[in-house]
Amino acid sequence: MAALGIAAILIAGAAYAVVRSQADGRANLRKQLAGRAAQAGRFTTEVLLSAGERHAARVYFGARPDRVQAQVDDYQAQDPLPRVVVFDARGRVLGADPPTTPAQRRLLARSPLVRAGLRGRAGVSNVFTAPGGVRSFDAAIPYHARQGARVLLKAAPVSALQAGLAGYLPSAPAVAGGRAYLVDGRGRVLASSTGRDLGRQLRERGPRTAPPDSTGTYDERSFVSVPTGRTQWRAVFTAPTRALYAPVEGSRRLTAWLLLAAFTVALLVLLAVGAAALYRSARLAHERLHDTLTGLPARALFIDRVDRALAGVHRHELPAAVLFIDLDRFKRVNDRFGHAGGDELLREVARRLRESVRWLDTLSRLGGDEFLVLCEELADEDEAAAIAARIQQALSRPVRIGKHEVSVGCSIGVATHHPGQAPASPARLVHDADVAMYQAKRDGGGRIEFFQTSFQQDAELLDLDMLYG
Repeated sequence: MAALGIAAILIAGAAYAVVRSQADGRANLRKQLAGRAAQAGRFTTEVLLSAGERHAARVYFGARPDRVQAQVDDYQAQDPLPRVVVFDARGRVLGADPPTTPAQRRLLARSPLVRAGLRGRAGVSNVFTAPGGVRSFDAAIPYHARQGARVLLKAAPVSALQAGLAGYLPSAPAVAGGRAYLVDGRGRVLASSTGRDLGRQLRERGPRTAPPDSTGTYDERSFVSVPTGRTQWRAVFTAPTRALYAPVEGSRRLTAWLLLAAFTVALLVLLAVGAAALYRSARLAHERLHDTLTGLPARALFIDRVDRALAGVHRHELPAAVLFIDLDRFKRVNDRFGHAGGDELLREVARRLRESVRWLDTLSRLGGDEFLVLCEELADEDEAAAIAARIQQALSRPVRIGKHEVSVGCSIGVATHHPGQAPASPARLVHDADVAMYQAKRDGGGRIEFFQTSFQQDAELLDLDMLYG
């Protein structure tokens, strides 16, 4: 929505510039060119440092400190960037790819970009050469995890920024012969409407003088240089002086309107490309947080919802429960019909589970033939038992696989948390439900067992951190 709002401002600002140019003087036209440059800079940084980037950082790198490196490795394995580093609130590196030495970590933590991120301010760096000779820039994205504030520092190739803005920058000045550049704090070109270096063009066409910080005229060309905001970058727009002032000096209005139309179309194309990128990002996030076979939430998303449910127990003064479900005869199905038959059975089990629980309950496939159910805002334990009984009845009915019918059934362990109890972690609640399920298995299977502390003495203690994050 923010991008759409900025796009509307850009189009409205460009239209306003065309209309006013017919009556205002040369100074106003230069001011409008600077305004379009400023809007282009703000639009660029809004895309790079949007709230959506903070949300994505929280989703992908919000685990406990000792799990962040694994999340970084998984993220880089799918669509690698030149650099990804995650810092905690004290500036310590929780995860990095490529790996960093202690000296490199201290240097990164002391950089102005990371220090600003630790104070909650997002920003981007000047251009640097990443390993492999790739010209890149860093973006610092502050976000909050359960353990406190963090900063994601990720590098992106300059070529990707040039490609993303290639359809937009040529029309952005909205002046015949106009050119647009995005440069970093050291004057190095990040993106341009021509694909050529700004300094080279100035040397070819005018004095060997760097562009001033505000406005100027060189060799019959006028230009403006405007800060982008939240960065050291600048948007530099340049146009032939005669073309820039043509509306005041009697040039045809049709050209200006055609340029505005081209600018509007180019901006709409850019927004379409951005929307496609956001859709891809959302789809990738969904795939990472959901089981690909059944479509149910995966373990990480389930644990997050259990955490929120435990906080709601004391707020609403209503108990919550976790049901741990394990199919009783699943191995026989796999041995008889192969993995394809087993997958078909698991999809049918997921469908029946959806029909058996309440609308506010959360389902998850933990892995293999194990499923989890989070039941919030229960009246009492009897309601949890009733939900478990519905699930057991639904899964006791035969399932057709090809021309055959099979019966599996299930064992269910239930762990509850009541108002007034000592705080419990999501991992502990899931673990207790797991222990209760194994007790049901030991008692012959096809049973529902509520967790009791005596079960723990008979069960083998499992590593909670390894199993449940």
